[in-house]
Amino acid sequence: MLPLINTLKYANAQVVFQEFPGETTLAINISGCPNHCPDCHSPYLWKDEGTPLTVDALTGLIEPYKDTITCVGFMGGDQNIRALHYLIDAVKPTYPGLKFGWYSGRNHWTDNIIEPFDYVKFGPYKKERGGLDNPTTNQIMLKRIANEDGSFVMWLNITKYFWRSTPQELKDVYLKVTYKNIAFLHHVAGETMLFQGIGLTVDGYATKLVQPTEENFVKGFIMSLNGQTPPDECITHEFRRKWGSNDEWEDAGPLPPFRAMPDPKKVAE
Repeated sequence: MLPLINTLKYANAQVVFQEFPGETTLAINISGCPNHCPDCHSPYLWKDEGTPLTVDALTGLIEPYKDTITCVGFMGGDQNIRALHYLIDAVKPTYPGLKFGWYSGRNHWTDNIIEPFDYVKFGPYKKERGGLDNPTTNQIMLKRIANEDGSFVMWLNITKYFWRSTPQELKDVYLKVTYKNIAFLHHVAGETMLFQGIGLTVDGYATKLVQPTEENFVKGFIMSLNGQTPPDECITHEFRRKWGSNDEWEDAGPLPPFRAMPDPKKVAE
């Protein structure tokens, strides 16, 4: 457990429905923000004032809504990331099904910083670029994809979910994507890379997976939900070469497509 260094403070908290897709979130507005973005819509959060966000305080905020909310969103906290980690570690055993999200004004991050979260949003708000709902935004939202046992698999960029121009059927897919649904990824070594992986196969060959674009990834998923076989551009290709050699990668062909999902009506029958 990470040590707590200087307790964070929060200005207010409320239950919201838009910040993290598909989640009913207790959003906690943390004060003392060090970013001071020129176009910030909440400059009152720059001041280091408010109620200390201790473990007891966080538990007190969660308890009245524990049967309603699915996520706790820390809106800020860049000045003390260790404190955020500490708070999550402290309350998770009491609320094991609760997810955690983080809104940060940072432009850069590392895997160890975002490891405890289920959702993370990065990037300062820039008026000329727009927020998450604009295709020109500089901000990014990532969603944690995990195995059934909760172990980490990969981060999925779901920024397009918020765009006004994104069709609703694509938004629905981002809510449904789970590790099971992307079983066609038979190996992903780069934890923060969705569309490219490299690893060692049992027969002594190195394997490199080249994935479709995100648009085709979503298209393939939708087709599989409809019981269709996605076209080649929606399917992962495997390239192989002997492990340790400098030879050219050989195209080993496409991997199997998404497994078609059963028709819910037929299952009900």
